[in-house]
Amino acid sequence: MNRKLVSQQFPVVFSNALTSWPAREWTPEKLATDLQGKPFRIRIGKRISKKFERDLEFETDCKFVEITLNDLLEWKNGMPALENPLAAFKPSDHWAYIDYKYFTDVFGLDSNLLKNVDWSVFGFKDKHAEESTFWLGTTGAYTPCHYDTYGCNLVAQIYGRKRWTLFPPEDSPYLNLTRVPYEESSVFSKINFLQSNKEHIIQLKETNPYVVTLQPGDVLFVPRHWWHLVENIDTAISINYWVDMPWVDDNERVKEAIAHLVMSDMVTADGNPAAWVNPNERISSHATCLEMLRQAVLVAHTVPPLTPASRKRKQSPCQDSGELPSKVLASVDKTSRTYSDDISRTAYHLLHNQQSSRHRSDFLQVDCKVIPTEIDFGKLPEGSTVKLVERMDIDEFLQQRNLTCDIFAEEIISEGRHIVSPRVETSAVNPLRLSTGAGASSGEALRLSTGAGANSGESLRLSPGAVTGSKILSKLSPEARTRSEEFLETLSNRQLGEELINCILHPVILQQVADMLLSSLSSHQK
Repeated sequence: MNRKLVSQQFPVVFSNALTSWPAREWTPEKLATDLQGKPFRIRIGKRISKKFERDLEFETDCKFVEITLNDLLEWKNGMPALENPLAAFKPSDHWAYIDYKYFTDVFGLDSNLLKNVDWSVFGFKDKHAEESTFWLGTTGAYTPCHYDTYGCNLVAQIYGRKRWTLFPPEDSPYLNLTRVPYEESSVFSKINFLQSNKEHIIQLKETNPYVVTLQPGDVLFVPRHWWHLVENIDTAISINYWVDMPWVDDNERVKEAIAHLVMSDMVTADGNPAAWVNPNERISSHATCLEMLRQAVLVAHTVPPLTPASRKRKQSPCQDSGELPSKVLASVDKTSRTYSDDISRTAYHLLHNQQSSRHRSDFLQVDCKVIPTEIDFGKLPEGSTVKLVERMDIDEFLQQRNLTCDIFAEEIISEGRHIVSPRVETSAVNPLRLSTGAGASSGEALRLSTGAGANSGESLRLSPGAVTGSKILSKLSPEARTRSEEFLETLSNRQLGEELINCILHPVILQQVADMLLSSLSSHQK
């Protein structure tokens, strides 16, 4: 493993580093010929235009059809046959995306095309196309802003251009995170980057965007837990490889197993998985979820694996087969698990103790040296360059995206409306205080706080999601009580359920629950 690259804490772009890759010559037309009519399940979304509002579209909002690459090219060029599954969608109004397809699923296990990709130039020996994913989309296709809970990310731009907008982990409180729609290892942002929204713009004013347009031949390194919004400027092809970080991913798998248990139980009770879960994700039975959690805990109690868990993080939609999903689990054969050469036994236990003993107000980060100017990763082809992605001024960023508003933060605050995503604060006085929510006009969410200050003497404040007529509501001022009662009349079970999920599955809460679980199990062993 290239430890120097993995430990880099800021996004990096490699240029002219793919000269040895035959995949560098790929085009949509060439692949259509090579794949000889192979079917793909493709995602269809609405292109930004005057015909459609610029609403953020998650995968649950998109259409899906099965096509071949020839079907896609005919449609993109405006000449689809009547039997073309894409004929019902106007290319001027829609985009199409073949996204997140593993190479072995696209090309088969024995295809010579698997030899077209070789990540060893970046220091990852024996990491080739088998563990890579394939992305091909038309102009305007995008992946909503999110961060990945596991590992870090290498993205090779093969054809066309893509714009990447990245935010560091410390910007998380301002990106309005959500676990709905649920997808294991993905935490989404509800910020709408496609149209002006007053509250969202005020939140974005506090962030630090890093923006880069990848040209053909560029490779982007995305550090662990960095948010990213990805948009096709042209019809584009890219190849992606997730780099496992087993010394921290084992902890993440415990958290993701807890999240999977919560989501599966809630979705099963609701009976409408399409409203809560991404089409590529599965839900599991309660017994299967507990077994996943048991094995993830077992893995977290052993040493970091030299061969990490399966990298196949997305799966085709399927019913619970009784088999454990492969994404959370790693091998639990202790006899085959050894320490990685990249981290010593002492360093691992020190890192583990730091993670378990201290509360983090943001997301778990690996403490490592930052190399801000000169980066020598070695073995790169002659003529290649390496540079850090530059931070963009937030006002320039908002202007470029045409996100404007004429409202000041004080106006929002004066209305008593929270504009940041859930936060957790801990102290000796307030053991736990959790708040989340937006204004009533945008579907105001639940705000919950427990353990108020000693001066107030209050042990619980719940506003405005309390039950009408309760003692809690009686503590509110008449104005606040009126607003709460009005809100309760419009609060849907879906809104309440989504906010409950986002509170329970907030990364900080999950970290605390995972630490408590592991600590409790350790005490039982003694």
